[in-house]
This record gives sequence, structure tokens and C-alpha cells, in this order.
Amino acid sequence: MISEIDGVRILTHNSCEFIQRVPDSLYDVFNFGSIHPGAILMECHEQLMESKSMSIKPLRNMNQKQLINAVKTCLEASGHEIDTAQQSKLLNAVALGKKMPKCIKFPHNDFYDMIKNLRVLNAIREPSIGIPLTITQYKEYFTPNLLVDRLTARYEHRLAIEICKYLNINNNNVVLHWACAKVCSNLSNEVIVESIKEKVGDRSDISFAIIAMTAFRSGKNELARILLEFEKNPTEKVSVLLTMGETKLAMEVAECAMDTDLLYMVIIQLMNSVDEEVFFEYLSDSEQGSKLFEHYVTQTATEREKLRKLYSKQQRSVEEYKLFFMESFVEDDVEHRIEKIKQGGKLIKYVKGGYNHPKDVDIAQKNITLLRYQVDMDKIVNQTFFYGLSLADTISYAITQEKSTELMKCVESMIEELEVDPKRYWFIRCKVYAKNKQWNALEELSKEEDEPLIGFVPFAEYCIESGELEEAQKYIERVKDTEAKVLLYLATKNYGESINIAFSEKSKYLLNIIYSTTTNLTIRKEIENRIDLLS
Repeated sequence: MISEIDGVRILTHNSCEFIQRVPDSLYDVFNFGSIHPGAILMECHEQLMESKSMSIKPLRNMNQKQLINAVKTCLEASGHEIDTAQQSKLLNAVALGKKMPKCIKFPHNDFYDMIKNLRVLNAIREPSIGIPLTITQYKEYFTPNLLVDRLTARYEHRLAIEICKYLNINNNNVVLHWACAKVCSNLSNEVIVESIKEKVGDRSDISFAIIAMTAFRSGKNELARILLEFEKNPTEKVSVLLTMGETKLAMEVAECAMDTDLLYMVIIQLMNSVDEEVFFEYLSDSEQGSKLFEHYVTQTATEREKLRKLYSKQQRSVEEYKLFFMESFVEDDVEHRIEKIKQGGKLIKYVKGGYNHPKDVDIAQKNITLLRYQVDMDKIVNQTFFYGLSLADTISYAITQEKSTELMKCVESMIEELEVDPKRYWFIRCKVYAKNKQWNALEELSKEEDEPLIGFVPFAEYCIESGELEEAQKYIERVKDTEAKVLLYLATKNYGESINIAFSEKSKYLLNIIYSTTTNLTIRKEIENRIDLLS
């Protein structure tokens, strides 16, 4: 015995019986001698069917409330009725009552909803289906979607699809379940594919990848490959191909889809699932895949050893050298770092075909020299400070510590050995002094030679950048180039000097430049007068 919301279900070896209290609506309609409006409506309908005169007179004598109550009672009774013949009689009685003018306010949708519910319930109550639900159970426990799922799980696909069409429910899950069941059958691959194509067609909302995966798990690899050809979503297609072990085909699909993330997924899957040799073969066959793998290693700083082996296998010495060089920057130990640079230098010295790369070899050697000097300088300051810096930063920070004679000697030796451009050294010193507001040191630097190697313009510019316009004035006066001098005076907002210089040089071009940089009417008027004098 199983308790239900509206009764008790009794299961035996041979039958399933249901016992319930007779619903009030059925009792009111069919009770012997009942004078309920529903019973009267049912009796009028039966007399009308027997063509008896005055059969609907009792209905006309009912008031609106009684007539609507009669229709509702018969409609509810039809839902509780199991016998289909009695259902029809009750529904016809409801139809009769609905036609009466006094019943115009009755909700007609209730009538059509009840017809739909009864058609569904009668279909699943068939012995071949065996789901004898009452209308109360259907409304309280079930929804149409849940019923469809129950039928699908019992492989009643035909009925489930018919109910979906009738109730206007999406039948994707039913068709997908049917297709998955189809691929597990003993039919030939050709028959299965044709059957699925006919049923599914061009529907994009049904995944052929899931159907193909079901075929693969059933041991039908060839059928799975055929079905995957109909899958339009490349992500799902690639995922199934990787599960099937069809990595080469998965890479081809990812490349055709022009989806970088998808190709990354294939590469990482390959990297973790196949031998290095096989992995390198796949990358050799895929130019796009090879480039993405290189980018992946560069960005994530992982699998560098594997990338180096790939370069070695493809005889790409230049790229292998660059990888060694890049790795050297993440080494904390100086000897390890130098060793990495040396290994790269050996590779780049002679590449395939005997082509020499002296510039790259020289860069590698200079990096080693710089590292050694940085180690020596760290020893002088007794802390790890210079190691790993660029050449310019190394010189800059050393200048800030220039009171250390030993440190400066080391810097001068480094500059000489690395053949640093003298102009570059001047620029670095000039910038450091201005940035640190060491104005005396900056002035001494400007007087080291009659004419600084870089001229006086950088001195003035670095002073202006530091916000010291008075200091900048010293060096602007010593600038020989007229245009540069005018522009520097403009940078310090000294319009008077810039106008005088431009006028003394009789340059309308410079006066126009000054005119375009100001909105001050007095200054503009002065410039206009000067231009008129030159005309």
C-alpha cells in the first residue's frame, strides 16, 4: 500500500488499484436524486441527447450564480472521472452550460485546459504506458515538463514528443535522449545516422557532440566520428575529439575555428597527455599551434625546457638563444645567470648555413661583463643593490653614491670596457644631478669642457623638468641655437626674452610660434607690432 495525496494505491503482483474517497464534484453530479445545479445540468444534457422537449428549461430557470456553479462542478467532475465515456458526457454538459447567456462570465480557458489535461492523462493511463495518475496528483506533484522527463526516462519517446507538441513544450531533451538511445542500438551506422539526421535535421539547439560521446562510450568510435561532423559548435566538437584521443583532428578543428582559447586547450591537453616526441610532431605540423605554444611559455614562464627542446629539434638556434637569454633574467644566482647567457651565446655564434651573428654574441658578452661589474659594486656598497639593473640604472645609482671613490672607479672601468657612448654617459649624469637637485654638481659638469658634449639644451630641459626655472635660466643663456633658445624661454614662460631674441634674429617664423603658444592679449599685441616692424 502506498499513500497518495488523494487516496491509497494498492500494488499486487498482477495489478495496481487505487482507492479514494469519491470527490465532492462527482458525488454532487451522480448521486441518486441529487438536486445540485451540476446534476441538473448533466440531466439536461442527457435529455437533450435523447431529443426530449423542454430539456434546457431548468437551465433557463437558474440564476447566474447557480448556472456558473453547475458548469464548474461538471468540469471538476470530468477531471476526477477515470472513464473516458463519462468524461465526454461531463465535458459536453459543460459545453452546453457555457452556451447559456447567463454563463458569459465563466472563464473559458478553464474548459480548454481541462481538455488538454484529460487528453494527457488518458494517454499515460493506457496499459502500455502504465502511469495511472489522477488529476490531483498531476497538478500537485507533476508539471508537464516533469511528466515528459519521466516518459523519456522510460524510453517512451514517441508519446513524450507528442505531448511536447500538444502542450507546446521544448522537446530538445527528448530528441537528444532518443538519439543517444538510437546510437546504442544494434542497427548499422548508416541507418542510425540517417535516422538521427531525419529527426534532428538542422536544429542548432541539439548537441551532436553529446550523441557522439554516447556512441564513443558504447564502443562505436567510427559512428562517433561521423556524428561529430554534424556538430556546429567547435568547442564541444574539440572537447569530444580530445576525449576520443583524436588530438590531431582536434587541433585541425581548433585552427579552422580560428579560436585561440580553443587551440590553447588542445595544446595544453597534448602537452599533458602525450610523449614529447609526439607533441613536437603535432606542433611541427601546426604553425599556428607552434606560435601559440611559444607565446604560452613566454607569458607563463613554464615549460621552457620543453620549448627549448622544440627549438633544438626544429634547428631554430636564434630562438633558442633568446630563450636562454630570457631565462637568465629570472636567475637569482649570478653564476647561473652568466652560464645561461654563455649557453645562448654558443648557440647564436653560428647558426644553420654558417651565418654569423656578431651583434648578438657581443650583446651576450656585454651582459656577462655588466653582471660581473654589478657583483663587484654590490660588494663595495656591502649590499645587493646593483645586481640585475640595466646599464643606465647601474650608472645612475652609482652616480648618486659618487662620494665612494672606489665605486666611481669601478663605474669608469665598466664604461670603458663596455664602450658606453660618451654622450650617453653625459646624458645620464646630467639627468641624475637634475633629478636629485644637485645643482652645484650639475654646474661643475657643464664646466668640465668649454662646450659640453651634449650641449646646454639637455641641462636646461632637465632643470625645467625638475621645476627649477631659475637654474634653467643659467643654461638657456648659453644655448647657441636660436630656435632651441626661444623654445626653452617659452617653456619657462619668459615671453619677453623669447620675443626679443626672435625679433633680433628677424624671424617671423619664431614670432608666429610664440604667438600661437599664448592667449594673453598684451603679449599677442606686442608680437603683432614686432611682426609689422619686420614687414
